Amino acid sequence: LSVVPYYNKPTQEGLYLHFMAVAEASKKPIILYNIPSRTGCDLQPETVARLQRDSAKIIGIKEASGHVERIGQIRELCRPDLLVYSGDDHLTKDIIRAGGDGVVSVVANAYPQAIKALVSALITEQREQADEIDALFTEMYQLLFKEGNPVGIKGLLHTIQLIETCAVRLPLCHATEQLTTRLRTVHEELLVPMQQLGIEPRL
Repeated sequence: LSVVPYYNKPTQEGLYLHFMAVAEASKKPIILYNIPSRTGCDLQPETVARLQRDSAKIIGIKEASGHVERIGQIRELCRPDLLVYSGDDHLTKDIIRAGGDGVVSVVANAYPQAIKALVSALITEQREQADEIDALFTEMYQLLFKEGNPVGIKGLLHTIQLIETCAVRLPLCHATEQLTTRLRTVHEELLVPMQQLGIEPRL
C-alpha cells in the first residue's frame, strides 16, 4: 500500500513518475493510496489508468478522496481487473455499490466479522442486510475519527481489551476519557444487534 506523497504537492506527471519508480523498485504488487485530505494532493483517475497501463505491478487503489463518483470514473478509465477499495468506512456501502471491490477498514480492527458480513452482503446485493449492518455502525464510524486516526481505534481496542495500551506517538495524543467512555458505551450497544444479525462480535 503506497500513499500519495504528502507536503510538496506534485503534479500528476510527478505522481505518475513517483509510482512508476516505486513499482520498479518493489518486489511486491502495489496498491495506490489516494487520501488528499491528509496529503494535500489528489491522484486523478486518468493518472491511475496510466499507471495501470504502464506497470503490471499496479494492481489496485485504496480510494479515500471522499467522492463516491470517483469510483465510476476509475472504472470507466481503467481495466476491470484493477482492485478498487474504499478508504472510508462510512462510505464503504456507497463505494461498493458504485463498483468498488471492498474496503481497507479501520472499524474491522475491532469488528472483523461485521465488516466481512457487510462487504459480502454488498457484493451479493443483499441490500437490506447490508443496510442493517451499515446502520449499526453509524455512530462508531464517527467516533473512531473524532480525535484522529489511529487514536480512536486504539482507544476502542484498549477499552475492549484487545490491545495492552492505547498509546500513540506524538503529535497524536491518546483518546480522551470522554471519547473512551462513549466508545465503550457504543460498543456495548452493538453487541446484541450484531448477534441478532448472526454476526459474532470479537470480544
